[in-house]
Amino acid sequence: MKTYNHATGYHANTWFQNLVLGFLIDKSIMMYRADDKWKGFIPFYNNGAPYGGIISTPSALKVYCQELLKNNGNLLPKTVVDEMLTEQKTNDGSKTAMALGWFKGELAGNEYYCHAGGDGGYYSEIRLYPFLGLGSVIMLNSSGMTDDRILDDLDIGQLKKAEPNNTNP
Repeated sequence: MKTYNHATGYHANTWFQNLVLGFLIDKSIMMYRADDKWKGFIPFYNNGAPYGGIISTPSALKVYCQELLKNNGNLLPKTVVDEMLTEQKTNDGSKTAMALGWFKGELAGNEYYCHAGGDGGYYSEIRLYPFLGLGSVIMLNSSGMTDDRILDDLDIGQLKKAEPNNTNP
């Protein structure tokens, strides 16, 4: 197999997940058997309107988080970021736990906004804790159908050490 200068995506080799995946792609063309537990994706570029086909490195996502947490970054002014991270409401005023492209959550009493994405064999998630001035990023080269909440486990230790950032909303 040819080697590439990027991570290879993998998908768990379980009966149910492979059944579902078989309805979405031609596995005989796009995948290979990596071992008994995993199928590997042959490198391909998949671009779609919902996810835009974004390709990034962990370092680039770190810089993106840092820019969004600044009072006035080079990427977007604070007013735009504040609007982007404002929780939306329904017509009757009920909260939705969603902002503009971000989901709202809470961990250990700390409000965060997150956005996740992925493609065949890949998963990533970004979290922003605006009141603490913190962000976190995780990138995996596997896909699946479970919500393992990995960032909950990784973030909890840092949140215990964090002090509120009075310069953010």
